[in-house]
Amino acid sequence: MNPWLVEHRNEVFLATKTRERSGEAARAGLEDSLQRLGVEQVDLIQLHNLVEEDEWQEAFSRGGAVEALATARDEGLVRFIGVTGHGLRIPGMHLRSLDEFAFDSVLFPLNYSLLRSEAFSSDVEQLIASAGYEKVSFPLSGNACRRPRSSSGKLAGPSPCDNTSALFYRSSTIQQATLPTGGASAGIVQLGDIAPGQDARSASRSVMWSYLQPRSGGTPFLAIALHTDSAKDDVAEASRVAIGRGLTGWVAAMNNLAGLPGAPAVLMADLNSFAKRQPQGAQRQLTDTGWVDAFSAPQRANVRYSTVNHSATYGLTGFPSAPRVQKITKRNPLGEAPRIDYVMGLGATPVSYETVMHLNGRAFNPDFQASDHQMVKAVMTVG
Repeated sequence: MNPWLVEHRNEVFLATKTRERSGEAARAGLEDSLQRLGVEQVDLIQLHNLVEEDEWQEAFSRGGAVEALATARDEGLVRFIGVTGHGLRIPGMHLRSLDEFAFDSVLFPLNYSLLRSEAFSSDVEQLIASAGYEKVSFPLSGNACRRPRSSSGKLAGPSPCDNTSALFYRSSTIQQATLPTGGASAGIVQLGDIAPGQDARSASRSVMWSYLQPRSGGTPFLAIALHTDSAKDDVAEASRVAIGRGLTGWVAAMNNLAGLPGAPAVLMADLNSFAKRQPQGAQRQLTDTGWVDAFSAPQRANVRYSTVNHSATYGLTGFPSAPRVQKITKRNPLGEAPRIDYVMGLGATPVSYETVMHLNGRAFNPDFQASDHQMVKAVMTVG
C-alpha cells in the first residue's frame, strides 16, 4: 500500500488496529504502521477484541494502551481511537469501555442469531442509543411473539415465534409516527398473519413493523422487517410465494387500521429467493403487485457482489476468505450478482442502492463479518 498511498492518501480513510495492551507496545506498533505505510497519520486506530478482564485492566491502567494512543492522538499521529471485539460479551464490554474513555468508534458483530440472546440484545440497544439509533417500541399487547406467563407472572414457555427480525431508526432524523386513530405505531406479528396457506415453520417467523415519520414532518410510512424460511423444499417455497402475494393486501389493511390509507411502505427482507433459481418467487410476486426493488435505483454500488456468500445454486459454499465477483457476460453485461436480500418500496421511489462491502484488498475484512450475508443499504423517497 505504501507506493499507492503516496499519491492517494487524501482519498481514503486509513484505519489500523492493535492487539497490544501496554502503552509502550501499542505506541511502537502504531509507529511501525506509520513507517510501513509511509504516512504521517492514520485516521483511526482500534484496540482489537478488548474483552478479557486482564487485558481490559492493562489497557486502561496508567501507562496502558489507551493512555498511549490518546497521547498519540494529541501529537497528531492518529485522528480517532476505537475499540472492537467479538462474541456475546462484547457489547457489554464496549459499554464499560465507553464509561472509561470517549472512544470515537466501536465495532462488533450483529445478526439475528446473536440478537436472540436477551443480554446481548439489551447491551446492543444501549450502544446504538448512545450512537443516535433507537429500536422501535410498542406495548406488550402488540407483540404476537411474547413468551407466555403463568398466573403468577412467571415465564411459562418459549416464544411462539422464530424471532428473526428487528427494526431500528436514527432518532435525529426519524421518529415513530403518531397515528390518527391513536393506536400503537409498531408491533410484531407472525408471517402467518400476512398470508394464509403457509407451513407451520414459515408461519411462526416474526415480522416487525412500525409507522415512522421524518422529524421534519414528512409523510408517515410503514417500515417492515422480515426473514423467510430458508428451506429448499416445495412447501417452504409455496409459503414464500404466499408471503409475496399477500404482503400488499396486508399493508393496505394495516394502513386502514392506522387511519393512513395509501401510506407508503418500505420492506427490508431476506426473502431466500434468487431470481435465477425462483423466477416466480416472492420477489416476483411483490413486483407484480406494485413493489419497486431498490436495486433498480439510478445510483448503484457493488452490484457485482452477491448479498449472500453461501449458495449451492451459485457454488457459494461455506464462508470464503473473499467474496465472489459476478462475471460480466453478454447475457449479464452489468455483472449483476444474485441476491436474496431485498429493500423494496410500495409508493416509494429508490434513489440509491449498495451492497455494503468491507474488504482488505480482495479478501473480506474479518472485523465486519458476522453473517454469511452482506448488508444491503438503500435510499428511498416516500410521499
